[in-house]
Amino acid sequence: MSLTFRQRTPRSAGNHDGTSTSTSTGEDETTTQPTIDELLHTANEFELQLDLWLTCLPQILKFPSDPSLPCGDERLQYLRQRYWWNLSRVYRPFIYYLLHAPHARHHRRYHKMLDYANKGLEIDINFILSNVIMHRHHGAWLTLRALTSNSVIILAVKKLRVLEPMPYKWGEAITLAKSCLSYWESEVRDAGKLKEAIEKVEVNIPERIPERWNGNELTNQ
Repeated sequence: MSLTFRQRTPRSAGNHDGTSTSTSTGEDETTTQPTIDELLHTANEFELQLDLWLTCLPQILKFPSDPSLPCGDERLQYLRQRYWWNLSRVYRPFIYYLLHAPHARHHRRYHKMLDYANKGLEIDINFILSNVIMHRHHGAWLTLRALTSNSVIILAVKKLRVLEPMPYKWGEAITLAKSCLSYWESEVRDAGKLKEAIEKVEVNIPERIPERWNGNELTNQ
Protein backbone atom coordinates (compact mmCIF):
# COMPACT_ATOMS: atom_id res chain seq x y z
CA MET A 1 0.00 0.00 0.00
CA SER A 2 1.19 3.49 -0.75
CA LEU A 3 2.97 5.38 2.01
CA THR A 4 0.54 8.21 1.38
CA PHE A 5 -2.10 6.39 3.41
CA ARG A 6 -0.02 5.07 6.28
CA GLN A 7 -0.86 6.51 9.65
CA ARG A 8 1.72 8.98 10.87
CA THR A 9 3.95 7.59 13.61
CA PRO A 10 6.21 9.60 15.91
CA ARG A 11 9.79 9.65 14.75
CA SER A 12 12.93 11.29 16.04
CA ALA A 13 15.16 13.43 13.91
CA GLY A 14 18.13 11.47 12.63
CA ASN A 15 18.98 8.09 11.18
CA HIS A 16 18.54 4.69 12.78
CA ASP A 17 22.20 4.66 13.77
CA GLY A 18 21.80 7.83 15.79
CA THR A 19 23.21 10.19 13.20
CA SER A 20 21.25 13.11 11.84
CA THR A 21 20.18 13.59 8.23
CA SER A 22 20.95 17.03 6.84
CA THR A 23 20.14 18.81 3.60
CA SER A 24 22.64 20.69 1.47
CA THR A 25 21.85 23.79 3.54
CA GLY A 26 22.79 22.04 6.77
CA GLU A 27 19.18 21.77 8.05
CA ASP A 28 17.83 18.55 9.50
CA GLU A 29 15.58 16.77 7.03
CA THR A 30 12.46 15.07 8.35
CA THR A 31 9.89 13.33 6.19
CA THR A 32 6.31 12.80 7.29
CA GLN A 33 3.40 11.39 5.34
CA PRO A 34 -0.10 12.88 5.64
CA THR A 35 -2.65 10.96 7.67
CA ILE A 36 -6.03 9.97 6.28
CA ASP A 37 -7.66 12.69 8.36
CA GLU A 38 -5.35 15.27 6.77
CA LEU A 39 -6.08 13.95 3.28
CA LEU A 40 -9.82 14.11 3.91
CA HIS A 41 -9.48 17.67 5.16
CA THR A 42 -7.42 18.66 2.14
CA ALA A 43 -9.89 17.02 -0.25
CA ASN A 44 -12.73 18.92 1.38
CA GLU A 45 -10.85 22.21 0.98
CA PHE A 46 -10.16 21.56 -2.70
CA GLU A 47 -13.79 20.54 -3.20
CA LEU A 48 -14.99 23.83 -1.70
CA GLN A 49 -12.57 25.85 -3.80
CA LEU A 50 -13.65 24.13 -7.01
CA ASP A 51 -17.32 24.66 -6.14
CA LEU A 52 -16.63 28.35 -5.52
CA TRP A 53 -14.74 28.63 -8.81
CA LEU A 54 -17.63 27.01 -10.64
CA THR A 55 -20.17 29.32 -9.02
CA CYS A 56 -18.13 32.43 -9.89
CA LEU A 57 -17.75 31.64 -13.58
CA PRO A 58 -19.34 34.30 -15.79
CA GLN A 59 -22.46 33.15 -17.56
CA ILE A 60 -20.69 32.94 -20.92
CA LEU A 61 -18.27 30.35 -19.48
CA LYS A 62 -20.76 28.20 -17.58
CA PHE A 63 -20.97 24.61 -18.84
CA PRO A 64 -23.56 21.87 -18.19
CA SER A 65 -22.56 19.41 -15.47
CA ASP A 66 -24.77 16.71 -17.02
CA PRO A 67 -22.50 14.67 -19.35
CA SER A 68 -25.43 13.90 -21.65
CA LEU A 69 -25.74 17.61 -22.46
CA PRO A 70 -23.27 18.95 -25.04
CA CYS A 71 -21.28 22.10 -24.42
CA GLY A 72 -22.05 25.13 -26.54
CA ASP A 73 -18.57 25.34 -28.03
CA GLU A 74 -15.05 23.95 -27.78
CA ARG A 75 -14.02 26.36 -25.02
CA LEU A 76 -16.74 25.11 -22.70
CA GLN A 77 -15.95 21.49 -23.51
CA TYR A 78 -12.29 22.06 -22.65
CA LEU A 79 -13.23 23.89 -19.45
CA ARG A 80 -15.54 21.07 -18.37
CA GLN A 81 -12.82 18.51 -19.07
CA ARG A 82 -10.34 20.38 -16.89
CA TYR A 83 -12.90 20.78 -14.11
CA TRP A 84 -13.65 17.06 -14.07
CA TRP A 85 -9.95 16.20 -14.35
CA ASN A 86 -9.14 18.25 -11.26
CA LEU A 87 -12.07 16.83 -9.30
CA SER A 88 -10.99 13.32 -10.25
CA ARG A 89 -7.50 13.95 -8.86
CA VAL A 90 -9.01 15.18 -5.59
CA TYR A 91 -11.04 11.99 -5.11
CA ARG A 92 -8.78 9.35 -6.68
CA PRO A 93 -6.51 8.77 -3.65
CA PHE A 94 -9.52 7.44 -1.76
CA ILE A 95 -10.38 5.03 -4.58
CA TYR A 96 -6.77 3.84 -4.42
CA TYR A 97 -6.95 3.35 -0.67
CA LEU A 98 -10.19 1.37 -0.80
CA LEU A 99 -8.77 -0.81 -3.58
CA HIS A 100 -5.51 -1.61 -1.79
CA ALA A 101 -6.03 -1.39 1.97
CA PRO A 102 -7.05 -4.85 3.30
CA HIS A 103 -8.84 -3.45 6.36
CA ALA A 104 -10.32 -0.30 4.84
CA ARG A 105 -13.85 -1.20 5.91
CA HIS A 106 -12.83 -1.06 9.56
CA HIS A 107 -11.35 2.42 9.38
CA ARG A 108 -13.31 4.98 11.41
CA ARG A 109 -13.46 7.34 8.38
CA TYR A 110 -14.45 4.57 5.98
CA HIS A 111 -17.85 6.01 5.06
CA LYS A 112 -16.39 9.43 4.26
CA MET A 113 -13.72 7.83 2.08
CA LEU A 114 -16.44 5.76 0.41
CA ASP A 115 -18.40 8.92 -0.35
CA TYR A 116 -15.37 10.54 -1.96
CA ALA A 117 -14.55 7.38 -3.90
CA ASN A 118 -18.10 7.26 -5.26
CA LYS A 119 -17.89 10.91 -6.32
CA GLY A 120 -14.57 10.24 -8.00
CA LEU A 121 -15.90 7.28 -9.94
CA GLU A 122 -18.92 9.27 -11.10
CA ILE A 123 -16.56 11.97 -12.38
CA ASP A 124 -14.47 9.36 -14.24
CA ILE A 125 -17.63 7.94 -15.83
CA ASN A 126 -18.88 11.39 -16.81
CA PHE A 127 -15.53 12.19 -18.39
CA ILE A 128 -15.77 9.12 -20.63
CA LEU A 129 -19.41 9.70 -21.56
CA SER A 130 -18.70 13.25 -22.71
CA ASN A 131 -15.32 12.74 -24.39
CA VAL A 132 -15.71 10.09 -27.10
CA ILE A 133 -13.95 11.81 -29.99
CA MET A 134 -14.17 11.16 -33.73
CA HIS A 135 -12.19 14.14 -35.00
CA ARG A 136 -8.47 14.76 -34.84
CA HIS A 137 -7.26 17.56 -32.58
CA HIS A 138 -4.21 18.49 -30.51
CA GLY A 139 -5.51 16.73 -27.39
CA ALA A 140 -6.71 13.51 -29.02
CA TRP A 141 -3.92 11.29 -27.64
CA LEU A 142 -4.31 12.68 -24.13
CA THR A 143 -8.04 12.05 -24.31
CA LEU A 144 -7.52 8.43 -25.37
CA ARG A 145 -5.09 7.92 -22.52
CA ALA A 146 -7.55 9.43 -20.03
CA LEU A 147 -10.36 7.22 -21.32
CA THR A 148 -8.14 4.19 -20.76
CA SER A 149 -7.01 5.06 -17.24
CA ASN A 150 -10.57 5.92 -16.18
CA SER A 151 -11.86 2.65 -17.60
CA VAL A 152 -9.25 0.57 -15.78
CA ILE A 153 -10.12 2.26 -12.49
CA ILE A 154 -13.86 1.75 -13.01
CA LEU A 155 -13.32 -1.94 -13.76
CA ALA A 156 -11.02 -2.41 -10.78
CA VAL A 157 -13.67 -0.94 -8.47
CA LYS A 158 -16.30 -3.21 -10.00
CA LYS A 159 -14.12 -6.32 -9.86
CA LEU A 160 -13.22 -5.87 -6.19
CA ARG A 161 -16.74 -4.75 -5.23
CA VAL A 162 -15.53 -1.54 -3.63
CA LEU A 163 -18.79 0.27 -4.44
CA GLU A 164 -22.12 -1.52 -4.43
CA PRO A 165 -24.13 -0.57 -6.33
CA MET A 166 -21.87 0.91 -8.97
CA PRO A 167 -22.58 4.43 -10.23
CA TYR A 168 -25.10 4.74 -13.06
CA LYS A 169 -23.89 4.05 -16.62
CA TRP A 170 -20.54 2.57 -15.62
CA GLY A 171 -20.97 -0.22 -18.19
CA GLU A 172 -21.92 2.22 -20.94
CA ALA A 173 -18.79 4.23 -20.17
CA ILE A 174 -16.57 1.15 -20.61
CA THR A 175 -18.25 0.29 -23.89
CA LEU A 176 -17.84 3.84 -25.19
CA ALA A 177 -14.16 3.95 -24.24
CA LYS A 178 -13.42 0.66 -26.02
CA SER A 179 -15.39 1.75 -29.07
CA CYS A 180 -13.50 5.03 -29.23
CA LEU A 181 -10.16 3.21 -29.06
CA SER A 182 -11.31 0.82 -31.80
CA TYR A 183 -12.24 3.78 -33.99
CA TRP A 184 -8.73 5.26 -33.66
CA GLU A 185 -6.86 1.97 -33.87
CA SER A 186 -6.01 2.37 -37.57
CA GLU A 187 -4.48 5.83 -37.03
CA VAL A 188 -3.07 5.79 -33.50
CA ARG A 189 -0.46 3.11 -32.99
CA ASP A 190 -1.13 2.58 -29.28
CA ALA A 191 -4.94 2.67 -29.40
CA GLY A 192 -5.20 -1.10 -29.91
CA LYS A 193 -2.87 -1.78 -26.98
CA LEU A 194 -4.87 0.56 -24.76
CA LYS A 195 -8.04 -1.29 -25.67
CA GLU A 196 -6.36 -4.62 -24.88
CA ALA A 197 -5.37 -3.29 -21.47
CA ILE A 198 -9.02 -2.52 -20.70
CA GLU A 199 -10.15 -5.92 -21.91
CA LYS A 200 -7.61 -7.72 -19.71
CA VAL A 201 -9.02 -6.03 -16.61
CA GLU A 202 -12.56 -6.64 -17.86
CA VAL A 203 -12.18 -10.43 -17.78
CA ASN A 204 -14.74 -12.17 -15.50
CA ILE A 205 -16.58 -8.96 -14.64
CA PRO A 206 -20.38 -9.48 -14.82
CA GLU A 207 -23.19 -7.08 -15.72
CA ARG A 208 -21.76 -5.85 -18.99
CA ILE A 209 -23.91 -3.83 -21.41
CA PRO A 210 -24.11 -5.42 -24.91
CA GLU A 211 -23.51 -2.44 -27.18
CA ARG A 212 -21.45 -1.97 -30.32
CA TRP A 213 -19.92 0.93 -32.23
CA ASN A 214 -21.29 1.54 -35.72
CA GLY A 215 -19.05 4.47 -36.61
CA ASN A 216 -21.42 7.24 -35.59
CA GLU A 217 -23.32 6.19 -32.48
CA LEU A 218 -23.73 3.29 -30.11
CA THR A 219 -26.63 0.95 -30.78
CA ASN A 220 -27.87 -2.11 -28.95
CA GLN A 221 -27.13 -5.42 -30.64
